[in-house]
Amino acid sequence: MNQFEGCLQHEQKKPLDEELFGDLSSIKQLSAYNYFVGTREYRLDEDTLQEGKLLKAGVREKAKHAFLSGVVRNPELTYPRLKDFDAQAVEKQYLALKEKIKKEKNDVLRKVYLWKVNEKIAENRMLQAAKNGDDKKFVRYSTFVYGRPERETFNYTLAKLLVDTERAMRNDDNIIAQEAARRLRDEFKDYLSLADDITLLPQKRKRVGPVEANVFLLRHKDEKFQIPSVSEMEVYNDDREYTDQEIVATFTEALKTYGIEGWDVVIDDTRTAISISDGKVLVPKGRRKESLRTLQGLIAHEIGVHVRRKENGAHSVLKILSIGLDRYKDDEGIAMYEQQKVQGMHDFAGFNTYLAISLALGMDGKKRDFRYVFTIMTDYFLMEGEDYATAQNRAWNMCMRTFRGTTGATPGACFTKDLFYRDNNIGIWYLVKRNDPEVRRFMVGKYDPTNARHIWVLDQLHIGEDDFANLEEKQNDAIFVNP
Repeated sequence: MNQFEGCLQHEQKKPLDEELFGDLSSIKQLSAYNYFVGTREYRLDEDTLQEGKLLKAGVREKAKHAFLSGVVRNPELTYPRLKDFDAQAVEKQYLALKEKIKKEKNDVLRKVYLWKVNEKIAENRMLQAAKNGDDKKFVRYSTFVYGRPERETFNYTLAKLLVDTERAMRNDDNIIAQEAARRLRDEFKDYLSLADDITLLPQKRKRVGPVEANVFLLRHKDEKFQIPSVSEMEVYNDDREYTDQEIVATFTEALKTYGIEGWDVVIDDTRTAISISDGKVLVPKGRRKESLRTLQGLIAHEIGVHVRRKENGAHSVLKILSIGLDRYKDDEGIAMYEQQKVQGMHDFAGFNTYLAISLALGMDGKKRDFRYVFTIMTDYFLMEGEDYATAQNRAWNMCMRTFRGTTGATPGACFTKDLFYRDNNIGIWYLVKRNDPEVRRFMVGKYDPTNARHIWVLDQLHIGEDDFANLEEKQNDAIFVNP
């Protein structure tokens, strides 16, 4: 399956869940993370003229300055979008819908929608906990909806960190990185043996056609993975600045190539990364320095997976596949897999986020607050060669993602959603490596191919069987704006 296949072209069948899907969609609750940010919260501490606009200081940026200057131990995290959110009214709607679902005669549909509504009720209660500043209740619901770190994946992630510290300790050209590595090894001194027992190390290099690949041994799964590497034989210094209009043109052309209609690509000056929302691909305002390969990878990720799965789900006999079955992992395992095929990879996705969440939750025996995780992540970025200001900024951004929805002050309380990237990416590569038949069904809609319940649902409703025969192949050429 190549990343430039079009959307599934099939005869529109009458959805089995038309009424239930309409009922669920009528309940107005955004995904949780949408309530944890504001449109103008990341601004400079004083009025600054930028691109002709006078930008005011934002609440989060002021909190950042107070935190970095040591005035407070943890930043004051506020969530203005939750101010008018009526969690009790929303829950009443979900409970009423739940009673209706229980009367559904189709056993599969009844289970699918009960699972989804139970997830939405838990997410709603998590939002109420965030609004009330109840960190302990927040993390209970977060782990119920999004899960906790897997012990073996955490051990592997920490092992990789410790292997990196060994490399940094041998680098006499960067004393700052050496000192940061020493602090990290001291922090995890009880786990140093993991570097020998559970890790992901290159065993050999093997050329696969025109692409150079790494063969890795993931020891805790006792599995060898042949994954595309960022080849040392190719030139990757082709970065140049692209205007936002050029990126819009690139993604617009990609939509055409995939055969996707009804989507717009627009510039959004509140975004910091390319994303999708409500039938739009949102491109940050301003110039971006990227390589062509990076843009190709982003197209494969955002349009090749997120948009395609949404569109295919919308035309399925099960319309809920357009928004996702319960705990479907936000497509991220597959999206990162497709991006990695284009860009190459040094490791599975989500190292930083998995490490930060695991440290906050205390997977190594120490529950941590915002400041504690920030200190460790700053050392990690220093060890990776960043200067102090950049390391602090990256650690701040990482902790803002990790602790969003909480006060940041309660050790062990964080938002666990970003575990998806690593856990599911490993799971997807595992399916691909085994040549699992489920790989052929990746794009039928938003479900988790590693979830046995989801596979059961699709099998029971025969979703995917007719679609394969009607799949239109698209030219497997890279899409980009000519430099």
